[in-house]
Order: sequence, then structure tokens, then C-alpha cells
Amino acid sequence: MVLYDYQYHYFGIIVSIYMFFFYFVKGVVLDTKDKDKGQLTAHILMIKTAVLMLYPTYAELLNYCTGFMFADMPWLNNYFAKLLSDPRDITPKPYLFFYTSLSISSTYLLPVAFIAFCYIILGLISTVCKHNKETIVNIVLFLYNYFLGGLSFAVVACVQGAFLNPLQSFNLTSSLYLFGFVLFLVLLGEAIWSTVKDY
Repeated sequence: MVLYDYQYHYFGIIVSIYMFFFYFVKGVVLDTKDKDKGQLTAHILMIKTAVLMLYPTYAELLNYCTGFMFADMPWLNNYFAKLLSDPRDITPKPYLFFYTSLSISSTYLLPVAFIAFCYIILGLISTVCKHNKETIVNIVLFLYNYFLGGLSFAVVACVQGAFLNPLQSFNLTSSLYLFGFVLFLVLLGEAIWSTVKDY
């Protein structure tokens, strides 16, 4: 990717930004009663996972898939990756194109913190301004769907990393693997609940 100057990643960035604004306007402003809050977004942003199944592969494909990581905030999350993850962890080579390790600190820690911060702020606003509760619920559902693709990938990768790197002691690295595993169980439970309730 360093040797070749491809511009294919701009397509993924444009698609990610477009979906963010389109579904926010559609689901939060124009069509507040509709159940569609951008559920398709997660599926489209998961296109980046295809590259991890095609290794060794073409630099063009790697470059193309990085554009769909725009929603994962990789330009900022790299700081946490270097600070909190252990590069000595066993990690399949395709993942090393994008991450330091399979820990949640390397793949998705900043977006998780951002989501949690947004939900706390929105929860406080909904408590104070009860008449805006429907709008806030729509925003929460929209944000959940927008970040769901990256979060799903990150927690599955974290579970894989936990099995590849048996935890010998309880430290920061192991706790982040466990945190990813807990998030995996939460997402799995939510998926089952949504399916049963047809929501």
C-alpha cells in the first residue's frame, strides 16, 4: 500500500459520509415514524472484511477496502493501538495490514468510547427534555446502525484474538480482550432479541 499510490479508498470514504448524512436526515428529520434508521449501513461498511479473506491479494483491493474504514476513525484510533495493544500478540497476517493486534484497543476502542459518550449525553438530554424523546431515540438507533458494522467486526476479531493468545494473567491487554468478548455477547444477545421480536 505504501509502494502504490492508488486512490480507490476515496470511494469508501465518500460512501460512508453520504450514508451518514442521508440516513440522519431521513431517519431523524424527514421520516421519524419509519423503522428504517440505516440498517443497511452496517452491511455496506462491512465490505472491508472481504480483503481479510483474500490474502495475499492486490494492493488495489487493500486500498479500496480502507475507504470503508472511515467510520472506524482509524486516523485517531491508531494512537490507542500503539499505546494499549501488544504487538507481540499472535495475529493473522491479513489483520496486520490494518491493526497492531486483534485487541479491541487496536481495532475499535475510540469509536466505542465515542458511542458510549454520545449515548450518555443523549440519555441525559432525554431525561431533561422528555418532549424530544422520539428524536433522541431515532438518533440513538441511527448511530447504532452506523457504527454496528465496525463494532461487529472488532468484537469478532477480539474473540479470535482471545483464543489465539491465551490469557496468562489479568492485565490491561487481557482486560481489553475480555471487554471485546463481553461486547460480542451483548451484540449477539441483541441480535437474537431483535430476531425474536422481529424488530
